[in-house]
Amino acid sequence: MFTNLRRHDRAPIDQKLVREHVETAWSLAFSYIPYDVWATRAREWLVLAGEDERHRDALLDVLVAGGAEQTSVLARLFDMTRDRPLRESIRELLLWKIDIAQGLAFS
Repeated sequence: MFTNLRRHDRAPIDQKLVREHVETAWSLAFSYIPYDVWATRAREWLVLAGEDERHRDALLDVLVAGGAEQTSVLARLFDMTRDRPLRESIRELLLWKIDIAQGLAFS
């Protein structure tokens, strides 16, 4: 849904306002919904990021921004990338984005 081009040249995830709203939605989900509920959707989001090179950065940025205030969420997101194929496709990139969000690296 967020990466489909449909009638536009740009996917919704490429639009700043959409990204901001989705970041807020993830932040609320991480804060108010139990882990076992949001984890399924977050894993699907990570799988899509692993498969969709064109939107990989945007998809990961939105997840990391949504969890940026909660290191436990970022740790759980990173933990979800332990298994193949996510380990091979996005694990290092996700760690780098988490490090940036925590001020441990620069973009």
